[in-house]
Amino acid sequence: MKKSQPSAAGAAPSRATLAGVTRLAHADRAIRPRLTLGLLSVQHALIHGQSALYPLVYIAVIDEFGITPGAIVIVSTLGAILSGLVQYGFGAVTRWVGRPTMLAAGGVLTGAATAVQAVAPGFAGFSVANVLSRLGGAPQHPVGNALLADQWPANRIGTAIAVHVSGGNVGTVVVGAVSAAAILAVGWRGAVAALGVAAIVVAIGILLAVREDRSADPAPEGPVRARYRRVLASRDLRWLFTTAVLGGGSRGLGVLNVFVPLYLSQVIGLDTSTVGAMYTILLVNSVPKPLVAK
Repeated sequence: MKKSQPSAAGAAPSRATLAGVTRLAHADRAIRPRLTLGLLSVQHALIHGQSALYPLVYIAVIDEFGITPGAIVIVSTLGAILSGLVQYGFGAVTRWVGRPTMLAAGGVLTGAATAVQAVAPGFAGFSVANVLSRLGGAPQHPVGNALLADQWPANRIGTAIAVHVSGGNVGTVVVGAVSAAAILAVGWRGAVAALGVAAIVVAIGILLAVREDRSADPAPEGPVRARYRRVLASRDLRWLFTTAVLGGGSRGLGVLNVFVPLYLSQVIGLDTSTVGAMYTILLVNSVPKPLVAK
């Protein structure tokens, strides 16, 4: 007489099932949304800190290398344009490269290029390193926000991205508050070197500690250009993009923090200490005052 087979409900789990459960358990332990948010926010703060430090560095560079303010404007504009344009390609790159890897690579490029400016013998080398440092920060918003959106539950995504954005504002205030004193204490070369090393350390932390679960990602649907066309076909998104482009190019510290110190130094002729003090007041009040006024 044959032994009866166990029913499906009472059957012992197969090796494949156990392996899948084990992988999920390991994945749950490896993906730590709070750690991801913390590291990405610090990285964002350093990128904004770079933008806060550079305008005072530019004043020192003008005197040391004997260049015109126009040359600084060209370099700054080139870095801004290129760092914006390369963001269009990140949606395609993430098909093959993990988002933590992209963020870590961008952080290393930002840090290394920022630090290299400290040893630049002339304006040409300084300019190349400066533009590269801006390119390294390009993945922060599109790739970083997408990674946070995947790791946090739907009802917390907005909060996570808001904290990420606030991290950048904190970097603007903190670095802006100490940049003038740092340049006076260790020179502009020492200041950019310190910021570059900090960016590299955080990037290594992201590479070692941040993980993502790509097993649930849907298979790519068609060529990349077709996906971009579908996005641009949305009337609402087109208006949103246009508003963002016009707003980002005509207001905010991205414009003011480059031209205000140059104007105070090169046109009005204020001394470096006075320019630094006025610039610090501008940056420190730039984040909380709009909230108070609102």
